[in-house]
Parts: sequence; C-alpha cells; structure tokens
Amino acid sequence: KGFAITLGVGVVTTMFSALVVSRLIFNLLLEFKLMTHIRMLPSAVPALERAFEPNINWLRYRGVFVLVSTAFVGLGLTMVFVQRGEMMDTEFRGGTQVTLQFKLDESTPDPDDRVTMTRKEVEEQVLAIAEEQPEDSPLADLRSAQVLPLDPDSSGVRSDKFMIKSVITNEQAVVDALTRAFADQLDNRPPLTFSGQHEVEPGLRPVFPLTNPRGILGPDINRPRYLDDVSAFTGGVAILLENFDPKPTKWGLEARLKRMREQPDFSDTSGRIVEIRVLEGTDDAIETAVILVNDPAVGFLTNAQQWETELADREWMLVREAFGQSTTLASVQSFSAAMAGTFRAKAVVSVVLSLMLILIYVWVRFGSVRYSLAAIVCVVHDCLICIGLIAMAEIVYSMPAAQGVVALLDIRPFKIDLNMIAALLTIIGYSLNDTIIVMDRIREIRGRLPYATDKVINQSINMTISRTVITSGTTLLAVLILYIFGGEGIRGFAYAMLIGVAVGTYSSIAVAAPLVWQRGHIEQDDEPVTGEMTTA
Repeated sequence: KGFAITLGVGVVTTMFSALVVSRLIFNLLLEFKLMTHIRMLPSAVPALERAFEPNINWLRYRGVFVLVSTAFVGLGLTMVFVQRGEMMDTEFRGGTQVTLQFKLDESTPDPDDRVTMTRKEVEEQVLAIAEEQPEDSPLADLRSAQVLPLDPDSSGVRSDKFMIKSVITNEQAVVDALTRAFADQLDNRPPLTFSGQHEVEPGLRPVFPLTNPRGILGPDINRPRYLDDVSAFTGGVAILLENFDPKPTKWGLEARLKRMREQPDFSDTSGRIVEIRVLEGTDDAIETAVILVNDPAVGFLTNAQQWETELADREWMLVREAFGQSTTLASVQSFSAAMAGTFRAKAVVSVVLSLMLILIYVWVRFGSVRYSLAAIVCVVHDCLICIGLIAMAEIVYSMPAAQGVVALLDIRPFKIDLNMIAALLTIIGYSLNDTIIVMDRIREIRGRLPYATDKVINQSINMTISRTVITSGTTLLAVLILYIFGGEGIRGFAYAMLIGVAVGTYSSIAVAAPLVWQRGHIEQDDEPVTGEMTTA
C-alpha cells in the first residue's frame, strides 16, 4: 500500500510538473528573452537525427517477432509448469520463514567478524533435522525447505546470515529445531530482567506519558535528576528500565526491539519514532535506560484514552516480549493456510481487475475493441515472460554449473511474494503506457482511413522509436541501480522490473503494433489523410 501511494503521488505530481511547471518555466524564459530558440542535439548531429528517426519496415519482420515472442512465452509457461507451487513464497503458500544471524567470531582479530557458513552447509544441517524426524512429523517437511544467504560475500553462497523458508505452519516447532541444530553458530542472547517487568496495571508499571512543557525527561518519569531533552517526544511514551540483569548493550536492546516490531503480532507498532537513552552505565553495559516512543497519530495531549490503549499498552507489551525471552534468531514470520489463501485471492483479483480496467480504458480511448485486445495481449505477453524468468531464476540458482553466472548477475531464487505482485502491477502500467504511445500515433496518422495500413504502422513506430528508447533507457538505468545497490529486500522487485521494462518496450513495437494492422482494401502506396507529423 505504501508503494502504491508513493507511486500514485508521483504520477500526479509528474503530470502537474509536465503540464504546469514546465510551461511556466518556458513562459518566463520567453518573457525575459532568456531563450530565443531551442537547439537539440539531433539537429546539430545529422547522424544522430537519422538514428532517432529510422526508416524501417517493421511489419516485414513480424514473422521473426512471432517466433521470438512464442519462444519466450513458451519458455515462461514451461518454467512455471516445472516450478508450480515452488514459485510461491510463504505469503501465498503458508509456512514459516526464519532468519538466522550467526554470532561474532572470537577467533578473528576483527571484532566485527561473524561466523560464516556456505549455503550447502546450512542446507545439510537443515536436511539432517528432517532426516531425524518420523514421517508423520511436521518437521519432516524441512526436506523441501529453501535456504537463502543474505548479503553473501563475493562467492554468492557464504554468509553470516541465512533465511530459511518452509511450508511448516508450526512456528514454534521450526524455531526450536533450528535453534538446537545451529546452537554453536547462533547469536544467543539470554532473557533480561529489570524492575517492574511483570507489572501490568497502569500506575504500577514503569510507563509514563511525556507531558512536561519544558521537554525535560526527569519530572515525567519521577526521576528529577535526569535532565535529558525529550521535547521531540512530547505526547509520546517513556518506558523506564532500571536494574538490568544481565547488563545489556545499547545495540542489543535496539536489535531486540527491531526484531519484535517485525513480528506479525506487533505490525501495528511499525513506523513509530523510537529512541533508547542510556541514563546510567555505558552503551556496552547499561544499568538504567529509557525507551522513548512517539506516534504522531496517537498523542496523550489529544486523547489520553487512545494513548493508553494504542501506544502505552502496546509498547509495554512489546518491551516485555522483546526483553523477557531468550533470542537466537534474527526474525521469524509465519503465515497460516487461511492467511495465504487470502493473499492469493487478493493478488489474483488485483491483476484481473487491472486487466479489465485496461480493456475498458483503451476501448473508450480508441473506440475500438481491436486496440483494447492488442493492449491486453501485449500486457499478458509481458507478464507471462516476466513470471517465467522469475521461475527460471530459481532453477538456475540451484544448478552447480551455473554458479559463476549466478554470482556475476547476483541472481537469487526469486519467488512470487507481495513485492513481486507490486512489480507485476507496475509492469502492467508501464507496458500499457508504452503501448498507448505507439497506438495513439497510429490513430493520428491513420486519420480518416478506415484501416491502419502497413505504411501507417511503420511510420508510427519509426516516429515514436526515439521516445520509446529514451524513456525505456532512463527507466532501465534507475531500475538497474536499484537492483545492484537496493539490497536483498528489494532485489526481487528490481529483477522483475528489469525484465518487465525491457520486454514491455519490445512488445509495444513487436506485439501491439502488428495486432492493430489491418489489410482492408487499402493499397500499399496509399497516403494517410493527415498532415505531416513530427518525431515524438
């Protein structure tokens, strides 16, 4: 939803800038005579102008386009058939996703080095867990668990952090089994105790509203000696943690809280402003600390009752859960079969609804079912190829002979998750945008002709090819940077977008345009009844 809102705002602001801001800038330049004429690079370099407006008979190659598209769509469908349910991530299949963070390696001189393992070594230990279980045990399904290294080294397979995905919905059983199997490698943190930890009644627990008009911490928590400035958290909550045993590090407390906020039970607490202040002790051995939390939507000064239930109660519960249990795993996420079914249904509805709206929009815009079907075929063509190459990535990732290519291209065993659905919906919109540019030029050049002849099609593509290449090139550059530097969480989305932008550009020329071509009764040398058009 956040991605959709951001993208929607971006589209609206881009349209406003293009229609209003750019015109205002040009008007000002002309008004103050700062610009008398515009010179473009193609006009200064004739060779570049010829390259931007080629004279190619694109329809002559439609047979080649059919073969290429058929081959890629066939490859995509084959990959989907081979992978089938394995393509789906835990959000759509149900199951448990566990992230293992290995402990610091005390045998190396660098204090930041951690214990590392290869993907194969982790897979063998996970498989050993499954082999020890009886056939009717849920843990036997760990045989099919997927092991994925996170932020691996240059080899692409060795890391200090691994994600393990399984179809087992019994979260606690999976966590216990993995904790035992990797006890020697895991970063194990014992439970923490502190004063008032077991209090649940307001007034007894060390949870305080931040209301001091001068923004000083001490009066709010009944400890006048602490003069920290907390004005940025006014209206929020302060949780006082005294007499820690054992004494934790500030980094350890932050990691525990971050990990707990990532759990489904505390998803409503994400996005809040959180800070830990050390009041007594050091960052490496804390005796007393305070957790400051502010949520602009829930303030004590505006609604004390809402603050109590939605902020104070939830944050106190989160702190007790985060500090009161032993932690060995970086994060755990589980999805029940019912939740996975809901996600699948919503994903299918969103894609089908997008295609239906596209069909209606293009039909109304061009007044022709033929143009609508051409747009739909183009979009489906792009999505099938994209999904197929997503499935193919997992197959290639598992092939020992392809590990060099995997490391070079930084390929991962991508799966269909919520990020991929967002990418597919974005590809649908991008593909339609590129297709409409070509089809709109076909409509303009066709004029009063009853059919779009081969000459009309070729002229339209040649006139819009420069715009298509420039817009696609800039988009590909941005997505490529996202793929290389975006990290593990966004790499699947960027991979799908790279494929979608490239295939969408190709399909606008090679799929959509030939589909609106009609022979009719127009001869090859008929001229379209329009004025001369300029290059897009």
